Amino acid sequence: MGFVAANAVGLGTTTTTGRNAGVGTATGTIIFNSSLSVLQYWNGTNWRTVGFQTSLASGGTLVTTPTSNLHVFNATNPFQISTEELTVDLVIVGGGGGGGAYYGAGGGGAGGYRLISGIPIGTGSHTVTVGAGGAGGPYPPTPGPPGSPGLDSSAFGYTSTGGGGGSGYSPGGGGLTGGSGGGGSGTDNGVRSAGGAGNTPPVTPSQGNPGGPGTGQPRGGGGGGAGAQGGPANGGGGVQLPTTYQFSGVPTQPGPGSPGLYWCAGGGGGADNGSGGNSPSVPAPYSGGGRAGSFPANGGATAGSANSGGGGGAYAPGRGGATGGSGFVIISYPKGSI
Repeated sequence: MGFVAANAVGLGTTTTTGRNAGVGTATGTIIFNSSLSVLQYWNGTNWRTVGFQTSLASGGTLVTTPTSNLHVFNATNPFQISTEELTVDLVIVGGGGGGGAYYGAGGGGAGGYRLISGIPIGTGSHTVTVGAGGAGGPYPPTPGPPGSPGLDSSAFGYTSTGGGGGSGYSPGGGGLTGGSGGGGSGTDNGVRSAGGAGNTPPVTPSQGNPGGPGTGQPRGGGGGGAGAQGGPANGGGGVQLPTTYQFSGVPTQPGPGSPGLYWCAGGGGGADNGSGGNSPSVPAPYSGGGRAGSFPANGGATAGSANSGGGGGAYAPGRGGATGGSGFVIISYPKGSI
C-alpha cells in the first residue's frame, strides 16, 4: 500500500508475479518490484524500468553506442532478459555454403541476411542459434561432389537460411538452394548447370540471391550473395549493415571506405580463380566470400570469413572446395528508460 508523509512518498510494492496478475492497469502506474528491486512504470503496453541502465539483458558480446545496446552473437548462446520486456531489432545471418570440388565447380552461396525491427520480447531465456558454414566438397572422389549447405541462424522465431552448396563437377548437377544459392558447374565437354535458387524458403524482403551459372570453359558459377546474384565466376556481392551497426565490434569485413563501413554475406568464387563477394560496388573480399582456387595449382580455395555468412570458394586442382563462413546474430535495443 502506498503512502504520503511529510518527508517521503511510498509506492505500492509487489512481486513480478503480482504485477503481471494486475488487470486493467492504468497507464502511468508506478510500483516497486520487490522481485527485481527496481522501480517500474506501466507505459500502456509494457512495464518499463525507471532509471538509465547500461544493459537490460545479457548474452553474446555487449557493444554500446550512445543510445543503444547491441548484443553480438558469434555462436549459439542464450539471450537473457531479467528486468522487463524489450522491443528489439534483429540482424540475422545464416552460415555460408561450402564450395564444390573438381574442375569447373561452383562457389558456395552466402547465408541468408535478414533485418527485422520492432520485435517484442518477454522476460526469460531465449536461445539464439548461429549457423555454422557448410563443408566444402571433398577431393577425391572424381568427379567432385557439391559443397554442403550452411546451417540456419535463428532467434525469436525468425530464421535466416544457410547458403546453398556450390555444384561439383557433375554433368546435370546444379548449385544447391539456400538463403543464397550455390554456383552451378561448367565442364570441359560443354555441359553446364544453373546456380541454385536464393531466398529459399521465401521471405519478404528477400534474404538472398541465386547462384551464378557454370560455363563450358570449364568455369563454375559464383555463389549468390545477399546483395547480388552470383556471376559466371565471381561470387555475388554482400550487403552493408545499417548505419546503427557501423562499429568495429561487428563481426564482418571492413569494406570500401573503412573504417566505418561493414559488409557481410558475400558469395564464394567459382572455379577457377573466381573472386568472392564481388560486385561493382562491393569488391572482394569485403563481404566475406571465399576465393576459388586457381589453375594450374598455385593456390587453394579460401573459406568464407568467420562470422560473415560468406560462401566458401570452389575447388583448385588437387584440393577440395572450401568451407563457408559461419553466421552471426545482432540484437539491438535502446539503453534503459528514464
